[in-house]
Order: sequence, then structure tokens, then C-alpha cells
Amino acid sequence: MASLHTVVSDMTSTFNKQMEDFRKQLQGISTTTKDPSAKLATEFESFRLFVLDSLQALQSQVSALMNISDDQEMRSRHKMVLFHGIAEDDNNNPIGEVLQIVSKKLHLPNINEEAISRCQRLGKKLTGSKARPIIVKFRDMQVKENIWKAKTNLKASGVTVSEFLTKRRHSIFLQARKQFGLNNCWTKNGAIYILDSAGKRHRITCENDLHDVTPVDVSTGPEINKSNPGPSEDHDAGVTTRPKRINSKAKR
Repeated sequence: MASLHTVVSDMTSTFNKQMEDFRKQLQGISTTTKDPSAKLATEFESFRLFVLDSLQALQSQVSALMNISDDQEMRSRHKMVLFHGIAEDDNNNPIGEVLQIVSKKLHLPNINEEAISRCQRLGKKLTGSKARPIIVKFRDMQVKENIWKAKTNLKASGVTVSEFLTKRRHSIFLQARKQFGLNNCWTKNGAIYILDSAGKRHRITCENDLHDVTPVDVSTGPEINKSNPGPSEDHDAGVTTRPKRINSKAKR
């Protein structure tokens, strides 16, 4: 879907360039001949505007479809979180590692293996690379919410918990952090929030929304009220590639 959006954008740019070149040629002919061909020039302009309107309508439809697809994909991830910073070796048991963190660091001992429907390392292991994040899907949304609320207990532990954002939202979130600072951006249930220079919260749905918000001076600007943060903060939103299907030996 994203590639189709790019194709339409490229088509529009190419069309504009070719039409502009043709219009210059037409104007040159009109000024060097006794008959300026005014009718041809008028018809050309009408055709140009028609094609541009058609391309803009197509672009809008593609954008709408992209939003629908992205929303559906994010809904399928609502019960998922990513655990970052858990060391791995060949003998690691991802479920066991996660449950140990949940019990000892998040102080949620009642969450057991039965609460997890999927648990695996994300991506391909590379020699010398840092530990891959662990993607965890819970059977019940409330369990995921309990994990999310308790993740502040992980401070200074080296382990973080983030939402499993789609590629599009992950890209927007990274751009938001670059513009507004780490402490003024967070996510909750797949939605991206930012704090502007006046301390007002904004929900971001596309990259263009970022241009409508006044950035915070990250050295002096407001930070999220830690005692009443509203949506839970996620300063470490996770990688976005879709996980490979788990084989029959993996925990479901």
C-alpha cells in the first residue's frame, strides 16, 4: 500500500514536469506564429487541471486505504508488547525470561505461562548483535494493560517494554521524538501523543500532523507531568516488522 502511494506521488511529479515543459513549448509557438492557437492552449489547460484533480482524488483514496489498513494491523497488535534488553543465548527460554521479569521486576507474580499465547525473539539473530527484543502476545487485554501500567518499575533495570507499532506509526513516532524530544512523546494503545510548547497534548495520526504543532524547546520546555501523565508513556516504541509465524513447537 505504501509503495502504491509512492507511485502515485511519482506519477504526479512526472506529469507536472511534462505538462510544464509542454506549456512552455506551446507558449513559444504562440509567440512566434500569427495564429496563437488560443483554443489549443485553453483545451490543454483544461486537460491539465482534469488530470491533476484525478491524481489528487486517487492520492486521497490511497491515503484513506492506507489509514484503514494501518488501523486494522494495529488492532491486531493490541495484545502485544515488546520486551527490550533481555539478554539472550542459545539456551534462553523466552517465555521463562519474560515471566521472570514480570514476576520479579514488574511485581506481577500471578501472570503465568497460560496468560501468554505467543512469545518469541523478533528478527534473525546476528553474530555480535545486541539482544533481540521479545514479542509477547497475551490472551487477555487486561493482562497486557497490567504489564503496561507496571512498566515504570523497570527503570534502571536495563529492560524496557514498548508497544508493537506498525511500520508507519513507528516511523511517525521516531520523527515526533526528533522534533519534540524524548520526554514529550509517548504512545498508548497504538496512538501517538505529543506535548507542544504550551503543554497541550496532541494525538498524531499522520506525519503531516507534526507540522501543525509548535515544537517544545527540549532544553527548557514543559515535560509530561509524571504524577498525572494521562496516556502511559512509551519512550522506546519497538521495531515494526511483522513477526514470522511461530512453528508448532513454539508456545501458543
